[in-house]
Amino acid sequence: MRHRNLIQGHQENKPNPPQKKKNKNKSQDKQPNLAVPIAILSTVFFLLAADLVVKEIRKQKSNAKITTQKDSLQVQTASFESDKVEKTLVKNAPFDTTFSLQQRRFNRVRDAYQLKFDTLKATLYQAGVDTVAYDIYLRAFKKEQVLEVWAKGSSEVKFKFVKSYAFCKSSGTVGPKRREGDKQIPEGFYHIDRFNPSSNYYLSLGINYPNRADQISTGDSVNLGKDIFIHGGCETVGCIPITNDQIKELYVLATEAKSRGQKKISITIYPTKLTDGNFKALSDEYAKDKKLVDFWKTLKRGYDYFEGCKELPTVRIPASGRYVISDKCK
Repeated sequence: MRHRNLIQGHQENKPNPPQKKKNKNKSQDKQPNLAVPIAILSTVFFLLAADLVVKEIRKQKSNAKITTQKDSLQVQTASFESDKVEKTLVKNAPFDTTFSLQQRRFNRVRDAYQLKFDTLKATLYQAGVDTVAYDIYLRAFKKEQVLEVWAKGSSEVKFKFVKSYAFCKSSGTVGPKRREGDKQIPEGFYHIDRFNPSSNYYLSLGINYPNRADQISTGDSVNLGKDIFIHGGCETVGCIPITNDQIKELYVLATEAKSRGQKKISITIYPTKLTDGNFKALSDEYAKDKKLVDFWKTLKRGYDYFEGCKELPTVRIPASGRYVISDKCK
């Protein structure tokens, strides 16, 4: 009995088979395990996002590299993208815009372009001048205190009158400038040799005074002075001031002419409009100064040539220092 009870006790203490647990495990095996796919998708999305970021960084670096390799004209053009005037001038320009772009880096010049360029273009068009490529010529008359602007298409020969600007103020009297401090406005055949976008008189165009004729006429011992300009403002001791508003227009016109290929912008400064009547009156008034009257005779040849031909005369300066002017139209 005891042995039987031990066996029965042993049997009673033996745990029952985990039937319910097996059933539970079977039900769990039948449900999908989503943890792994979600982790994989998250990783894929992360990698895609990282790839897009890397591509964008590479694109920006590539664009930056291209920008730094652009020439100065392209870089300067880009800097003016917000400027409607700049876009109009630079887009498909059939000429080298480098000089005008350099000038427009200065605030006063940019302001002048914004205010005056469209008006100037219309004025040239009305005068019958090619607005794409043109040359200009300036004539100044001291007694009348007027600065004339003439222009022509670069491929043309004859100039057409465009407009005139009044001197704001004048100094000295008729006759050439012959020494520093005489307050005379020069007389003779010159050209524009400087563009000053930061002038004390707003904007200014330098005249190549003294030229060779001036130097020969006075000799090396005389200080002829220098720094003669057409400029803004209304002050002068030998320059030609035409006010800030008018110099903006003329400065833009000269800048564009140079940028569009004009190598030399000529300016002739006369004591007066040398018509036959004016020249006779001038000669009679200064009859005692033969040297001065002879000087004006050479200027009159240039005046008459342009009036008759509407072309720039050929001007030579021989060892005598007296202008020699061509007398036949080209």
